[in-house]
Amino acid sequence: MEQKKWYRQSWLQVIGVVLLFLIIALAYFYPAAFEGRQLFQADGAAAAGTGRDVVEYMEETGERSFWTGSLFGGMPTYQISPSYPSAEGIKVVQKLYSPRSILVGESYLIFMLLIGFYIFMRSWGIQRLLSIGGAIMWAFSSYFLILIDAGHIWKLLALTYIPPTIAGLVLAFHRRKYLLGFFVTGLFSALQIYSNHIQMSYYFAFLMLAMIIAWAIEAGKKKEWAHFAKALGVVVAGGLIGIAINGTSLYHTYQYGKETMRGGREITVLDDANTHQVSNKGLDHAYITQWSYGIDEMLTFLIPDAKGGASGIIPAEEVGKGDISNPQIQQILADPRNGMNRYWGDQPFTAGPVYVGAIVLLLAIFGMITAKGPMKWSLIAVTALTIMLSWGHNFMWLSELFIDYFPLYDKFRTPSSILVVAEFTLPLFAIWALVLILREPAFIQKHRSEAIIATVLTLGVAILLYLFPGLSGGFLSKYETETFSAMAVQNPDINLISGALQSVRESIFRADTLRTIIYLVLGIAPLYLYDRAKITKQVLLPLLLLLIFVDLWSVDKRYLNDGKYLEASQVTAKVTETTPADRMILADTTQFRVFNTTVNTFNDATTSYNHRSVGGYHAAKLQRYQDVIEGYLAQRDFNILRALNTKYYIVPDSLGIPTAITDPEAYGNGWFVESVKKVSTPDEEFTAIGQVPLNQVAVLAGDFAEKVPQSIAADSLASVRLMSYAPNKVKYQTNNSREGLAVFSEIYYPHGWHATIDGVSAEILRADYILRALVVPEGEHEIEFVFDPQSLHTTETIAIVGSLLLALSGIGVLVFYILQRRRDGANTPS
Repeated sequence: MEQKKWYRQSWLQVIGVVLLFLIIALAYFYPAAFEGRQLFQADGAAAAGTGRDVVEYMEETGERSFWTGSLFGGMPTYQISPSYPSAEGIKVVQKLYSPRSILVGESYLIFMLLIGFYIFMRSWGIQRLLSIGGAIMWAFSSYFLILIDAGHIWKLLALTYIPPTIAGLVLAFHRRKYLLGFFVTGLFSALQIYSNHIQMSYYFAFLMLAMIIAWAIEAGKKKEWAHFAKALGVVVAGGLIGIAINGTSLYHTYQYGKETMRGGREITVLDDANTHQVSNKGLDHAYITQWSYGIDEMLTFLIPDAKGGASGIIPAEEVGKGDISNPQIQQILADPRNGMNRYWGDQPFTAGPVYVGAIVLLLAIFGMITAKGPMKWSLIAVTALTIMLSWGHNFMWLSELFIDYFPLYDKFRTPSSILVVAEFTLPLFAIWALVLILREPAFIQKHRSEAIIATVLTLGVAILLYLFPGLSGGFLSKYETETFSAMAVQNPDINLISGALQSVRESIFRADTLRTIIYLVLGIAPLYLYDRAKITKQVLLPLLLLLIFVDLWSVDKRYLNDGKYLEASQVTAKVTETTPADRMILADTTQFRVFNTTVNTFNDATTSYNHRSVGGYHAAKLQRYQDVIEGYLAQRDFNILRALNTKYYIVPDSLGIPTAITDPEAYGNGWFVESVKKVSTPDEEFTAIGQVPLNQVAVLAGDFAEKVPQSIAADSLASVRLMSYAPNKVKYQTNNSREGLAVFSEIYYPHGWHATIDGVSAEILRADYILRALVVPEGEHEIEFVFDPQSLHTTETIAIVGSLLLALSGIGVLVFYILQRRRDGANTPS
């Protein structure tokens, strides 16, 4: 038997692929990451202080706290980089799979995107070079680099694990490797869920369901229902293992979700019937669909600057390229203070477009038309569906159908992000097309009409738009059109500025359209030469993949480039800056909260880095707290702010410098009330807290109100003194001459907080819509609040069992394939 040449050894080729991906990943971030510079990520900076007190508590005591007091008065940490003891095993696997410890900067994320899609490609049995090409098409789709720039790392981590999760399905259904399919599905679904971005997993469930339906149709045609049942059984079992391993996180996210904005609002007094369609079971429709991709914005798949790229000012050099003869108008457009936006799409703002690559799109369309079988139609269907869902409020009947009737869909916002599914299927179709073309040299000749259709839908459209740019949908957003029209009524000269702005944007659009035309011509040329037998497939494939790589790389560099990187000290200063106002407040060692008006108070957690903040940054705030923000805190209602023990305000002075102001009237950490106002409904409860002095009158609703004794009366000498504070444990000493109701300036949460009075369990009541209260007997007492949910202990047991099952299955897979290799070797004649 002829022995393989050394360079054809499969293990050596795998090492070569890994090294190639490492080089590509590192090269993208050269030189910044090698010089120790860091990326300043807007969303990451905004969330810098989130859970800071929990981190410090862990460092000081070694104990995990699942409650933070650093933002929004206090909230569970289940959606703030959660960590549980049972996750230590999967965390080790994540570290082994991810080369984060040996790669600089964010390069590990590019590597994980590449290797994950490569595994998916290889699970189909695709040759290595094509699999590398598919990995590049996926990894360098612009959205993923934009996620890095914005700091959405958890979302991107989840996306890196999705292709290999789907590879588990392919191994079971397509390759009939049931044991391996079970293990791969279980392992990567566990890693995917551990990344804590369920929205991405939810969206790709549509794709996985579509693929399973295709395999079911194939099984029906071939009468192979036994195989289908086995494959379905192993991938479902693998998925359940992944869910079990993350059982603690998933259960508490579900439990917490019911109390947050995603669980719906109990009150109606804040509803605006004219602008919001409110659901009492989830987010309201307007909020869900706020970031909707425009229908004509889909042109960004082909032309990255079809809507101007990213939000931001228009550079002066681009203003100069517009057809503007009036230098004064040129100055107006180029002046950053006038806010002339480079982006003119439908979204409120964006960090960049979804660009899949012009040549990738050409090949994908050709693959969609020429491929055969149920899998093709399932993938086309799910691609079309998710694209239409990404249009959100621009295709509202479909969005409302899913929001109202599809489980969990109303828990997620930003429908534009569902385009990640198309970013997955289009490279898959492109590789499918290349497989067909390379397998049969005359394939393009046999499918001449299909090739013409794909060319017309890409190159033809690009040429048409270059010649007639107005067909792209115009060069003003809907908001801009309305604004300019209203301003023109008062000042007709505004039309000159509007026209000039459109002229500049048209020049931006035409320049990028020309770029797309050039890349398509360069991509079509080798395909034409191959079809004419002028070049071989050994020349065609590397040439095409190189063109695709350069195309995607150059667009990605517009949004994530060396210029975005700063010296590490600059990034640290931006994220953790401590101003003189902060230092003044930090000199006060008592417990209180801070209201910072020098930042976007309720969308910025930098204040939380140094203080317990009334504001913060989080996509899933407690719904009752969000109600209070909208109804009271945004208007700076001092009664509510004092009830939250807001002792300091950071405000700008006349020069804009942050200055600390003290409110000596803050109500403190706790107090006994003189009377109780009992109400029946959440609406009455919410309204009442704005009508009574909360340091004297407590508002309680429903069952809570019934548990307060009638004997509550004023006691001018009653006191509540804070003895010790930790995020998950608070101790007070109280003294009152008669039975009373003590209200505590801590956020009420119904799951996990336990209270004791002198060691005896006491029921925590909800008072003043968002605070905790206790009925306290007369005398001197020690009160303790501890956050220790029993559900944590139960779900941790389930998670540990899941981890053990996955470990055992991994050992089983390894033993099985070692024995199989030995058996095959023994049966091979020498």
